[in-house]
Amino acid sequence: MLNIGTHRRDGVVCGSVPIGRVAAFIMTILGWICVLIALAVLVLWLAALAFIAAGLRAMPRLRVAESGPSDAEADLVSVIMPAHNEVSVIDEALTLLRASTYRQIEIIVVADRCTDGTVAVVNRHVEEDERVRLVETSECPEGWSGKCHAAWQGYQQSQGRWLLFTDADTLFDPALIQAAVALATRRSLDLLSLLGNLSGTKPFEKTAQPVAAMTLMTIFPIQKANRADPARRRPFANGQFMLFTRSGYETIGTHEQARAALLEDLYFALWAKKRGLRAGVTVAGRLFRVRMYDSQEAFINGWKRILTEATNRNIPRLQRIALRLHLQTLAGPCAAICCFVGSWMARIEGWGVWGLVAAVSLAALVAQIAALWLAYPLSGASRWSMWRYPWGCLACALLVRSAVDDLKTRRGIQWADLHYDVQDKVERQPLTAAIRDRLSSPSAADGATKKKGTGTD
Repeated sequence: MLNIGTHRRDGVVCGSVPIGRVAAFIMTILGWICVLIALAVLVLWLAALAFIAAGLRAMPRLRVAESGPSDAEADLVSVIMPAHNEVSVIDEALTLLRASTYRQIEIIVVADRCTDGTVAVVNRHVEEDERVRLVETSECPEGWSGKCHAAWQGYQQSQGRWLLFTDADTLFDPALIQAAVALATRRSLDLLSLLGNLSGTKPFEKTAQPVAAMTLMTIFPIQKANRADPARRRPFANGQFMLFTRSGYETIGTHEQARAALLEDLYFALWAKKRGLRAGVTVAGRLFRVRMYDSQEAFINGWKRILTEATNRNIPRLQRIALRLHLQTLAGPCAAICCFVGSWMARIEGWGVWGLVAAVSLAALVAQIAALWLAYPLSGASRWSMWRYPWGCLACALLVRSAVDDLKTRRGIQWADLHYDVQDKVERQPLTAAIRDRLSSPSAADGATKKKGTGTD
């Protein structure tokens, strides 16, 4: 047998160690390192499973089959849709809205400085359905974002007890509005926001968008966003579907209060909490589809904006998110490699430590698949895209790091009409004096009931 580490003393060979024993020792150490890596991945995905399960338990349920009041008794819902050059998508959006099973609706499209054929498409729907109305705006006042100003203009023209703000690139199932109103009524909510399926056909949409959506949900867990006690609620809303009671919307100051907000939905959720209103968030799934971005550049800029604002422009927090995404990039491949190596070595060396490597690694892979199996539909993505997950994590990690660079270098964000200085955190200002005076006036509480289709909460 070969020996290593020998030396001579008085002609006697001393300190000899068989090479086979050294190799076995090294392989054992490597095996335990692999066990620790696989165990870390297993703990990561078991924690993810527990997180998702908690969200599912706390999430309110949309009941499609739930019957609502008769058309004569139903409260009017004002659907307000800002639109800026949306000719490619708005026809289908309006067609589906008009097919809603909830008949007591008015659809107010606010064409914001449109230069394409959007107005012509909307006018055709106006002629075909008296519930559809068109409001055109030719300018945006200084200090307003175009979308907030358009939404506020739509509110000025609305008559409903319920106000539903949505986007022109959203697609509603005919049963969606009735199910949403029933859920908001059942839970006595002032604000109900829905998350839909993020449809997309391009590689970047299938790869990175589900991971970006899941990252946002770790910042705003559904179970915390649905807490009944406003003081303990993590405020969150999705601007693609925000259903307010009129009184609730006016209590938080309307879009006039959020006129320059980079993410008006998060702003509304924050003020709903501060004003003690009841709010809820749930997943609509197949009832609600949306395509967020039509190009990779728009996707990158859009999600940088969302995640930057979601963390309140907090650089250390964004850095932690980027680090976690890098680790998640490696977690699955590491578990797969450990499982393969463990199985192969177990056949050679025996099932001792290497059998443990194979077993723990396989459990980690199963836990990851189970977690992603639940998470992908919640993020509005197809389960067939799960195999893209490591690449999606890497893409989103690089996106978040780019957002950190923007904050450090004060590059700012150009979004629609306004340029935002991303260095400073969002200012949480109180309601403006004009809004506060209006809300405190004796007639404010009764204002909504004087309009057609309104009533008391």
